[in-house]
Amino acid sequence: MGKMVWDVSRAIDYLESLPGVDKDRIGCIGHSHGAYGTIFAMALDERLKVGVASCGFTTFRTDPRFERWYRLTALLPRLGFYEGHVRDTPIDFHHILSLIAPRPFFNSAALDVGIFPRTENMPWVNVEVKQVYGLHGAADAYDSYVFKGGHQFPPEARDQAYTFLDKWLKGK
Repeated sequence: MGKMVWDVSRAIDYLESLPGVDKDRIGCIGHSHGAYGTIFAMALDERLKVGVASCGFTTFRTDPRFERWYRLTALLPRLGFYEGHVRDTPIDFHHILSLIAPRPFFNSAALDVGIFPRTENMPWVNVEVKQVYGLHGAADAYDSYVFKGGHQFPPEARDQAYTFLDKWLKGK
């Protein structure tokens, strides 16, 4: 995960060096692997002003394939310390998403995702994160779209995501 965030940060470095780029209007959007890459990049690089994730996760505590994060992909190897007792994991995606606040973020999530099963708690995740945004006085900067369907970025989700990006990047 650190390498993914480093790569995004180097892309931002490059974008900022271009004369036609407004460094205050750099955003990031990703689907699946790119979605959780976007989440972590947003959490760790404040130069990203707005982000969108599509079908990027299920909570660690409900993921029936929790080992995907530390053994199968080695993205977050320290989560392996919680193998067999995932409920003791001291961090989960609602915490990580909250690190992005108050910068604008849009989370699109499907409820029937084979890759990230057990996404029925996405409405709860979105409520939790929106509350943190509210503490920052920025409740309108977090939005979400949860839909019935598989691991996809359907037209209605894309439309909402692009409208969100336009609002926060073009509206400045």
